[in-house]
Amino acid sequence: MKNKKIHFLSIGAIIFAGSFLASCNNNIFVDHVPDLESDTYYLKCDGSSKSFTIPTKGFRDVRFDCDHHYMAGVEYYDKNGEYIDNPTLDEVAKAVYSSPYFYIEFDVDGGNIKVKAMDNTTADNVRVWVGLDYEHTTKYIDFVITPGRPLEIEHLGYDIVRPVSGIYTERGMSHTFTNNSGRIQQIVIYPYKEAKSSIKLDIEDGYYIWAIGVKGIINVPFYYNGEWLDSQTNTAEVTIGDVTQFYCPDLDIEESYTVEVAPYSKVTTVTTITYATLDVAFIANMKQPNSGYTYMAGGKCQLMQPISYTIEKQ
Repeated sequence: MKNKKIHFLSIGAIIFAGSFLASCNNNIFVDHVPDLESDTYYLKCDGSSKSFTIPTKGFRDVRFDCDHHYMAGVEYYDKNGEYIDNPTLDEVAKAVYSSPYFYIEFDVDGGNIKVKAMDNTTADNVRVWVGLDYEHTTKYIDFVITPGRPLEIEHLGYDIVRPVSGIYTERGMSHTFTNNSGRIQQIVIYPYKEAKSSIKLDIEDGYYIWAIGVKGIINVPFYYNGEWLDSQTNTAEVTIGDVTQFYCPDLDIEESYTVEVAPYSKVTTVTTITYATLDVAFIANMKQPNSGYTYMAGGKCQLMQPISYTIEKQ
């Protein structure tokens, strides 16, 4: 598996090494900088690359930017794939610019550049631009990344130290069963088939707005014998920011209750369901599907699970 560095979002991650692509020219006067081969490149998130060259004479600095630069960061690697700080042109073999929304990498060999995009986790094009600073001018190159696949929830953990649990009771609608025959009839009720579990994952910090809408299959705590327990079988496919209703795999939804209706009579039933509730903080790791880069976001989880019922006959 490709060695990757888990990328924790930090404003400091966008501070770039000023010595990257350092000037190869020590002259006081700089010749005219040739035009670039192109100032715009369109990239698909399929690993395909585009190659181009940039003038190196008089080169002083490089700057990466995008529409959400406060989320993005740049990393540099040597020819052995090792992360390096404050690199020089001779040291850099690859530069990666990324955020939760995109991943783009540049293979560097002097002035020869090969660029490819691995991820665009949004539904729209993502625009990234690079400023190439020379002594007396700056050249800009735009990279437009077309949409790829969205972020995926790789793992979700709960703050089991400070959970807040409780009980919630919900009275259902009444149901009337009429027996017009001369024999006793039996009506079978499946209370848990009408009472699903529910979970909501809310992002509380506006900085992590990019996490809203991310989907994934997660493990959900299971309430048993008066306490919430970790479960490897109780799972649900969730979307951060939405309420998800699901049948709890660790709960017997086939459990039934039989109502007898006497000949030429009717019976009305009302089912009351008792739920265990849980409010707990969560931390989610979300992975870009192609690059494998992982980003973290936290928030509040609200969980409800049916645990018992009563059926009133009238």
